[in-house]
Amino acid sequence: GAGYTHVRPSQFRNNVERAVEALLALQNEDGSFFDERSGRNNHRFYTHAQATIAICELYAMTGDEALLEPARAAVAYCVENQDPARGGWRYIPQQDSDTSVTGWVVMALQSARMAGLGVPSETFDRVRSYLDGVSEDDGSRYAYHAGAATYAPMTAEALLCRAYLGWTTH
Repeated sequence: GAGYTHVRPSQFRNNVERAVEALLALQNEDGSFFDERSGRNNHRFYTHAQATIAICELYAMTGDEALLEPARAAVAYCVENQDPARGGWRYIPQQDSDTSVTGWVVMALQSARMAGLGVPSETFDRVRSYLDGVSEDDGSRYAYHAGAATYAPMTAEALLCRAYLGWTTH
């Protein structure tokens, strides 16, 4: 948040450089940032989305070409593993959706867009459809997943997603 990177001189440059190296070492060949050995599959897309945010924002801040392909691969992993039926993300690739996980992935995709990385419009169209399915009729409150009760934390996250998707009024 303070603008420190691995390429600009600062007191934290070495720290950030080591963090970038560690992050890139965690990325799998498929673009994901998840270690299957952890046994905690409910963390997969939380982990992946947050790592994708970091790598995309570092690329945007620095233009470091060494981050371009890892960022593209991370974004592609998100796009390829979106739930085809509901339009969001949850714990397992291409299976089910919830507002919490979907919100983190949408934040990652927004970071990608801000970095100039392409995200297919269909991906965002499916997210809009998912959000429509978990909102009350007027779009003022949102649920964790389809059929659940609406509540404030998911409403806040869904409205942030709506803002990233260009929703200004309803």
